[in-house]
Order: sequence, then C-alpha cells, then structure tokens
Amino acid sequence: MNYTESHGTPKFIPNTDVRVDRDNAADSLKSFTRSVTYTTSFSKAKQSKNPIVGWTLERLRLDWDRSDSKTTSFRTGRSVRKSTGASSSYEFPTSKGRGIAPIWFLRPVPVLSLLGSPRVYLKPRSLRVGFTADESDDVTRTPQHQTTIHRAFTMGQSLTTGFDIFDPLALDFSRNHTTIHRADSLNKKGWPELLSGDLGRLTNVQQTAGARYTPSYASWLQPNFTYSGAYTWSHPNLDNRSNESISNNRTLGADVTLDFRSILGGEDRSGGAGAAWTELRRTRRNQAMRKQELIPPKLLRNLQSH
Repeated sequence: MNYTESHGTPKFIPNTDVRVDRDNAADSLKSFTRSVTYTTSFSKAKQSKNPIVGWTLERLRLDWDRSDSKTTSFRTGRSVRKSTGASSSYEFPTSKGRGIAPIWFLRPVPVLSLLGSPRVYLKPRSLRVGFTADESDDVTRTPQHQTTIHRAFTMGQSLTTGFDIFDPLALDFSRNHTTIHRADSLNKKGWPELLSGDLGRLTNVQQTAGARYTPSYASWLQPNFTYSGAYTWSHPNLDNRSNESISNNRTLGADVTLDFRSILGGEDRSGGAGAAWTELRRTRRNQAMRKQELIPPKLLRNLQSH
C-alpha cells in the first residue's frame, strides 16, 4: 500500500498582482492531491517435489493493483481517477534438451569427419505467455463546470520464446497484442465481457524476431553476428482509418573481438598459440636460472661486472 497527499497555495491571486495570505487563503485558491495505491502479487519460489505443482504454481505469476487519486486545483478544476489492473504470466518448463545428431553417419568419411557430430535442438530454450488487463475511470470537472467522463478497458497478450537451433546460432521471437473494449459515459464494458471470453478489438500489434550467431574459431578470436527485425501495426482510433500506421525495421550487426593477450603471449589457460608461447618463455627462463646456479658466485659477479 502507498499513500501520498500534497497541498499547495499560489503566491499570487490568479490574474492579479495581489499576494495571497497563506494563513487565511480561500479554499478555492488551494490545490490538493491525494493518491492511494494497493499492490499485491503471487508467485512460488521454492521448488516442490510434486510434478503437478512444478508445472502449475511454480511457473505462474499473478499481480493485481488498485489506484484511487483525487486532484483539486484552481487552474484545472477537479479530477477523480480510479484504475484497476491485473496481470498474469506463465513460463513453460522447457529447455533445449540433449538434441539430435542428424549427420552421425558421416563420421567415417575422412573429409566430412572434420565437421564432427553437431547436434540440432528442436525444443525451445524458453516459452513464456502473458496477459494484462487495465480498467480506468476518469471524471474531470473544469472551473467552468464542464464535466468530462472517460472510461477505458485495455488488454494485452504477449508471447516470448527462444530457440538454440545449434550451438553457435540462437533465435528469439516475441509478439504483443493490445485490444480495447469500447466504453463511454453511457456504455461501460470491462471485466464481465473479459470473463465471458470477449477480448475486444485489436488496436496494436508488435512483433520482433532476432538471430545471434557466435562461431568459435580460436580462443583469441570471438566473432559475433546479429540480426533483428521489428514490425508494428497501430490503429488507436477504430473509427478513423487515417490514423492507421505500419512500420518495419531491420538491423544487421557484426563485431569481432581479438584477445591480444593470447596472441602476444599472455596467460591463456584455455590453450592455443598464446598458451604455447607463454610455456616456451617459461621454459627458457627456467633454463637460464639453472645455468646461473651452476656458475660459482664469485665468477658470476665478475662476469656481470664486465
């Protein structure tokens, strides 16, 4: 629960140069804001040995919030806003698994055996679905006594998934829908229609897809290639098709990281050219130290002085 309240008094009377006596100011000159918010959520973190619980409660998350706010101002008048929101998400218990090796029979072939036995993963790495519903009720009354009522009921559906087709390649996909119920001062729709299965009219679609390819050639070379595409369709005003919009975006990226420490002979525990060069330098240093141990100290000092 969160509660906030604020009071304000102007320094001058509106449209005049007369200062306001803040101790005896009229209520019509004061501004007042009060907001009360309630929030609750449900999720199960501790793993259960029961498979049914593991497939249901442990993968489910529920959230609910309620907000009531009231604002009074000599400039804008009076406004009252009430909003209620609920959301849920479910993450399927999935993983890419062990995969399959479709070209295992090519291992005996001399040249093709260099490819090894790459594995293909058909199961998704992750799969998540979500749903949100938000209801708002706004009533505004201007200083000229004009009343405006605005009601809205918005819902959202989302799907997010990812695949690792094979080790260097990863794919990601997400899609989001936004729907609304028509509502005005005389016609209010919301939770009863939702519970009956009516998701309203579609007003917005967002879809993104991406790919990431990170091959491994050597310990000192790390290339990274990416691709992303985004599609958006929006039609906020269903009565006017001139407000409909569509956009597409495509992005390609590539970057290469070089580990100069490994190339030039730095410490490299993963093996490769850098590790071999480091080991060679260590061997030569040890041999030089052994030669110094075999020379008498007096003779070594004479050699170093010359």
